[in-house]
Amino acid sequence: PPPPHLKSPPPPPTPPAATSRGLGDAKKTQEGGGSYPVSIRTRALRAIYDNLPEEVLGTRVAEGSGGEESDGKADPHEVVALAVDRAVRRARMADWRDHPIKEKRIGAAIQTALGPHRALTFTILEIVKNQREY
Repeated sequence: PPPPHLKSPPPPPTPPAATSRGLGDAKKTQEGGGSYPVSIRTRALRAIYDNLPEEVLGTRVAEGSGGEESDGKADPHEVVALAVDRAVRRARMADWRDHPIKEKRIGAAIQTALGPHRALTFTILEIVKNQREY
């Protein structure tokens, strides 16, 4: 065993079919080799989906973010990514990039969708700013 001050290495990743990140047959494989639920069909949604850390997902899905039914099969990444996408689309205004007040409005919408994770809000805002779709 490693010395007590060192962490043991993380377990190897499980294959996509064995993870709990989707509905199995509702997933499709993308060109880059990643697997996404059918509702995550745009590059912007994929960028948000791929950048959501696990610690955020448990709290947001438990709170019912996104209005999805919690039947145990909902992919937490999908639920939160769709909630962020809806929030950004509702809050955006024409020419919002590089306009501090309009960007603040987008950031507030993202914060509402993500909850109390302020550092993640700034990260997701930067991702959203770099997506032409928004």
